[in-house]
Amino acid sequence: MKTKRLIFIIVLVLLLVWSCEKKSVDSSLFEVDLSNKIVESGSGVLWINITSAPGGAWTIEEQNTDNKWYSLKKKEDKGKAIVAVIYKENATSDDRTASFLVCQGDVSVNISFKQLAKGKICATRGKWIETPSSESFTNTVLLRHYVGIKGLSVRNYTVAYDTLHHFAQWVAYPMHSLYLGPEARTDNWQYDPNLPVRNQPNMGKAMGIGFDRGHMLPSGSRKATKTMNSQTFYFTNIVPQVGENFNRNIWADLENRVREISGSGKDTLYVVTGAVLNKVGKSLPVKTVITKLDNEDIPKPISVPNYFYKALLQLDSQGNPEKAICFWLEHKEYIGDSEEPYTIEESYTILKQKVITIDQLEEYTGLDFFKYLDNDTQERLESTMNANLWIN
Repeated sequence: MKTKRLIFIIVLVLLLVWSCEKKSVDSSLFEVDLSNKIVESGSGVLWINITSAPGGAWTIEEQNTDNKWYSLKKKEDKGKAIVAVIYKENATSDDRTASFLVCQGDVSVNISFKQLAKGKICATRGKWIETPSSESFTNTVLLRHYVGIKGLSVRNYTVAYDTLHHFAQWVAYPMHSLYLGPEARTDNWQYDPNLPVRNQPNMGKAMGIGFDRGHMLPSGSRKATKTMNSQTFYFTNIVPQVGENFNRNIWADLENRVREISGSGKDTLYVVTGAVLNKVGKSLPVKTVITKLDNEDIPKPISVPNYFYKALLQLDSQGNPEKAICFWLEHKEYIGDSEEPYTIEESYTILKQKVITIDQLEEYTGLDFFKYLDNDTQERLESTMNANLWIN
């Protein structure tokens, strides 16, 4: 009898403790949101952003499990979290919806997202995770380029083009195996069809002496199809870059490293390549060049950037934002003591010294990078950097 009474008391105490713990969680702090409410038909990843009081346990219940076309990386946890939702390609002619019930104690939140049928275009297209803000910039137009792969329309890149200085302020694009392949370089130099010709210098032939026609999105990073590669030769994607000891050396080494990272078995790598005339509040002299073909017509001087950068955001194998960094280089020749171009090892040594945080990049440029991440993730990733995680 005593044993039964003891067991009863123990159970009662445990229930009281559990009840107190449950009541101690402030569910008023519980908020749930999706990074995207509508996605296009291609495969991809979005995030469920969960805000909770510390220690507040929550669960995610799937509401439609028949013919499931997505996967959750976790279904329960405590406190704040970002949950990756990996979704498959929709090759059908019908839209489809995934719904979830996210619960904490007596509070529950219904969320859902729709994946469009094959061939449909999302009305909010262009709000990609890699696209920075440019609202405060004048004389700038946003140009978005898409390409067909296996019957799907996928984004190739977005460019913020300065129609006064005739160069791309930045080009933003994703990198993963979908974009890589065996196709040869097309060298299909051409006007961007999304911008009037009057706003573009003719770059069909070489730049001024000492400058290359430098790609913001490298040709070598878009070889899955000929069309994809051809789009990298739009004049809006081309900027004047010092040829020897910059574009063909240390900058090319950085571009190659980005491709290596994107093929390392991780998830998508998001890239912003930028060209900067001056840091915010500074006023360095700005050179201009005129292409050879423009000498035969009404010339359109092209401003030569004083700086170039690459901002990188990488997801881990589960689709969660993992790390971010920026490589910031003065636009000049990089030559060692031997007066010879850097070897790959020397380039990597220099590049490790040219890293800044995304927060610093935002101070230099006045742009807001990776703004579609939730605030906590931005604060965590944009305030730190470790070059050894990117170059070894």
